[in-house]
Amino acid sequence: METPACKTGDNKNESEVNKEKAGGDPVTDRSTVLEIITEFIESGDLKDALEDIKKRREIDGAEFVKRTLIFGIEHKAYERELISQLLSGSYTIFQNEMPNGFGVMLDRLPDLSLDVPDAPEVLGKFIARAIFDEVLPPVFIQQAKRNNNQAHSSLSLAHELYDKDRKILAHIWGGGDLSSVRRLRKVVDALLKDYLENKEIEDASTAILTLSAPSYNSQVIRQALTLALERNSAQARKDITELIAVLHKRGQFSTYDVQHGFELVWRKISDIKLDVPNAEDMLNELTAEAKKQNLLSSKFNPHPSK
Repeated sequence: METPACKTGDNKNESEVNKEKAGGDPVTDRSTVLEIITEFIESGDLKDALEDIKKRREIDGAEFVKRTLIFGIEHKAYERELISQLLSGSYTIFQNEMPNGFGVMLDRLPDLSLDVPDAPEVLGKFIARAIFDEVLPPVFIQQAKRNNNQAHSSLSLAHELYDKDRKILAHIWGGGDLSSVRRLRKVVDALLKDYLENKEIEDASTAILTLSAPSYNSQVIRQALTLALERNSAQARKDITELIAVLHKRGQFSTYDVQHGFELVWRKISDIKLDVPNAEDMLNELTAEAKKQNLLSSKFNPHPSK
């Protein structure tokens, strides 16, 4: 990957230039980084995520890389694929800080492995994928030596994967990683339509679990509510509410998942109304019923500005 031409006439990357404009040393806001990661994982919109990063001038590049990798290590294939895409997309912003971020993670492995035993293996895959994506130089593996067994194991795996068959690195998280958010949306749309046809909550529950993408639950709820509005049917709204209620009671959907799912639909209600004029009235009914069943807080306000 060619190093982008520096607009400032030296070796500073965009992240460092932004920090200087912000004034003084950056104070990393961990919650800001996690907010960006979470929003990206839920939406899969890389362009929006990168624009958001550029606006947040307080973000430290190495800290961003570290937090992003920790998120990936603590989650599953779906999230890990998107994390790899986020790291690749943010290369031009945090180019000089990428090696430092990965290096910090190698140092953290002994502690991280206590909570996530396979952390060295997962980080090794992230390193191999990052080299494949030209986010890290191949020489990183030789230069990043650390005095802990977990780091040695991780770097050895990265070296083996990169040398073995580089073509597999594009799909390092497995054939079932559902890396394409578009594909995931299609799968969810199909399972929701099947549910409305057969009313089998157990089948729908199993299908959602099979996605292995708990971070996508808010989007599942968004798609379910949107489908109910598009069907323009009282029965469809009842069935979707029942599905959400049952899965929430079981703990498959968290309270956050439900609230955020409703928030996402309310944000798009103007667009939905173009095809379904009475969508807002129906969504008000769904919101009221969700509050009645304690799926939403009684204080939930879809119009916070009002």
